[in-house]
Amino acid sequence: MDSELDQLDALLALLTQAVRTIKSAYQEAKERIPDLDDPSIQARTPRPNGEEVQQARKIVRGASAQLLAVVEEPEETLIQMANSAFETAALRVAAGACVADHLLDRPEGVHISELSAKCGIAGDKLARILRLLSCKHVFRELQPGVFANTRLSARLSKQHAIWDFVGHMTDEAFRSSAYLFDALTTKPSKTPFAHAYEFDGGYWEYISTVDKAMGERFGRAMMGVGMSEVGPFLSNFPWDTLPEGTTICDVGGGIGTISMALAARFPQLRFVLQEMPGTLEQARRVWGEKAPEAVSGGRVEFRALDFLKEGPKEGCGLYYLKHIIHDWPDEEAVRILKNVRSSMRPKARLLLHEFVMQPLVPSAAEGPDTSNGAHSAQTLTDRAPLPLLSNYGAGGLRGHYADMAMLCMLGSQERTLPEFCALAGRAGLELRRVWRLGGEQRLLEFGLGEGGKEI
Repeated sequence: MDSELDQLDALLALLTQAVRTIKSAYQEAKERIPDLDDPSIQARTPRPNGEEVQQARKIVRGASAQLLAVVEEPEETLIQMANSAFETAALRVAAGACVADHLLDRPEGVHISELSAKCGIAGDKLARILRLLSCKHVFRELQPGVFANTRLSARLSKQHAIWDFVGHMTDEAFRSSAYLFDALTTKPSKTPFAHAYEFDGGYWEYISTVDKAMGERFGRAMMGVGMSEVGPFLSNFPWDTLPEGTTICDVGGGIGTISMALAARFPQLRFVLQEMPGTLEQARRVWGEKAPEAVSGGRVEFRALDFLKEGPKEGCGLYYLKHIIHDWPDEEAVRILKNVRSSMRPKARLLLHEFVMQPLVPSAAEGPDTSNGAHSAQTLTDRAPLPLLSNYGAGGLRGHYADMAMLCMLGSQERTLPEFCALAGRAGLELRRVWRLGGEQRLLEFGLGEGGKEI
């Protein structure tokens, strides 16, 4: 840009156009734009969520943050960033104390004295925490000391699927992040999580042996996030064209949230859910409650699996791994992929559901094509319009947040498309196609490499 004024004008133009796109989508869907202060069921109905709207939301997030970075004093921006940790701490208090649940069906608000008694937290301290969150429209203060839910805070209710995810991220993930610098500079072989919990093993070992309640919450958290991602997943891949009786092997799929959604929508499909024994017990309970017809009809099979040591069930049409490879460093990731490949027949496909990191530096988008021509440049990168950062900046933070969570909790990472292709190539797999799922998430379709021969 020629000047900062030109950049401001360009950012404002991007914001204006993006807001118009979102507004038009609501009008075409004959839905009202939800009121921030309205926690009612109507305010929580699904929003227009097509690819054009998702793109517009990314532009709003990225342009708003960049606009603030331009007009704000640098010191103030850094002070705000450094203090954002207190927002996470406040969210943990609000979620853990079930404040939103105590405010349900109370549009007139609840006085802090009543909230204090119900939450078991001193009223003056709880009020200060809620005021901080109210500045971000999570709760609102109707009059001094009287608080009510908003459209955002209503989602912090235990009745909502995202509640456990907030608990997971504001508890063990947040605590681990506080030890990131110490772990990197004192004993890099030990994860920040291991430092924070003074544990010599890894996260998976901890939640399966030391704190099983934490492990169960993690399972519910992944279910909550999975439910929020189901829409694009169901509509952006041609599930309806799969032949009758096609079996999808959900490898490491937790309690099988995605498979459950597929089973409800596509009755011609069958499923094999493979997980560690403890998780399978939880999965059987959930499927029995939420998808009893699939269980009684024999459309789902539950099988124990340690994917680091063995391959999944042989002969399935599709092998689906959601957010599995990002949990592991390269060598373990290749081992998992090799184990899956060993079970694949020539026409089988592997679907990796992952965040695909987009480059911050535009020139990185023109890097070498490592996927045998199976994708276009548009698939490899989703470059934002100028003057935004190439990856939309704050509009594309979900992948970077996930990357930091992997670093702090597991010592692993999110990856770019070339990095996924390199890992898959080492396992004898070739990329066939990339399916967009919204945001930075993609469904990467792999087939057997080298004509299906063993390597």
